[in-house]
Amino acid sequence: MLAWLNRTVGVSVLVGVAAWWAPQRADACSPDFCYESGEFVAFEIANETVSTEGVLLIGGSTLGGPGLPLETVQSLVEITVTDSGGNPVDGSIDGIQGVYTWRPTSPLPAGETLTVAYSVTPEDENCADPLAGTDTVVVVDEPLPTVALPELTFSADFRLQPSRSLDSLVCCDGAYPENLCGSADWFDGYCVSSQGTGLATARIDLTSVDPELTTTTRLEFVIDGELFRARKLLDLPEAPVFSYQRSSAFELVVRVVDLATGEAIESEVFVADGGEEGALGSQGLDVTAELEESCEAQPYVCQHDGSIWDQSACTPYGDDGETTESASDGEDTFVTDGGDGGFETNGDETGDTDADSGSGSGGDAAADDTGGCSVGGSPAWGTLALFGLFGLRRRRG
Repeated sequence: MLAWLNRTVGVSVLVGVAAWWAPQRADACSPDFCYESGEFVAFEIANETVSTEGVLLIGGSTLGGPGLPLETVQSLVEITVTDSGGNPVDGSIDGIQGVYTWRPTSPLPAGETLTVAYSVTPEDENCADPLAGTDTVVVVDEPLPTVALPELTFSADFRLQPSRSLDSLVCCDGAYPENLCGSADWFDGYCVSSQGTGLATARIDLTSVDPELTTTTRLEFVIDGELFRARKLLDLPEAPVFSYQRSSAFELVVRVVDLATGEAIESEVFVADGGEEGALGSQGLDVTAELEESCEAQPYVCQHDGSIWDQSACTPYGDDGETTESASDGEDTFVTDGGDGGFETNGDETGDTDADSGSGSGGDAAADDTGGCSVGGSPAWGTLALFGLFGLRRRRG
């Protein structure tokens, strides 16, 4: 055994979680401003019927993100409604970010068949095409269905996410990582992270939804008393409906809101706290065993200028298995909701997930320090990161 390994070491439970993500190649990293734009790529009126007191729900699908602001939708989308005699029916586009409706000025006439013509001008024609079409909706003389929560399940867990920063790496065998699109990469040798972030995770799944409510209500997710995301019940994938993670404890409430009246009903308060005191936030990882198994020569750490390790300014990694200083103290957040989420950066929080591939498409995204870069431009790139661990692996040139 090599001299630097010739000692008894204690193997921490954290070693297993220090297994790393496969580093991204530079040619797989490029800006993807369209992916989170929220542009409409398909458009329709979701209702087949509507109550005389109801509103029309705008369906279709969008690119990732939480959706366009309501004011933007009002400026880009034009809806004209006429009755069976060709007479115009007055109304306007309403709603909140992510869930939009057409609200009539006065109650709709029972028994009428409405013709709804629409046109959509993309905010950026590089991201989406203009859309136009017509739908028909029958007005029924029936009361609005009673607002009720869908059957749902809540689960909370803990996740330890190794850092991607150059400051956190310990390397060996000729690995000198560089910062490519905000993430460490190298082409020889082996590296492991000595720092991670403990994250409290929460997940909501729906087991049953009343079909009558899919076009008359919206689902809202409230984090620590603030509305975080709104979803159409019509779009919801099988699972997960919503996932979120953060480096501090948080409370989550699910709320169902009637689109016509605003009446709301809330779930109980769900708590995600990581399950163990002191486990959240910045954590040092014992990587001794990982280095023993994977390195042929003594590991080292190097100084860097923010872009690449300086090969002339390296020192042997401590014989006592000491960890390096943490370089990230932000709160990482991550949300996946299968359709109306987006990459969020709120105050001192960095990262999010909810990147997604559009309404009803089940897309995921990973909490990430890419600084505006996406990996490969693929909506599925974050799926493996949802509740798994990133792993660094040796890369041979």
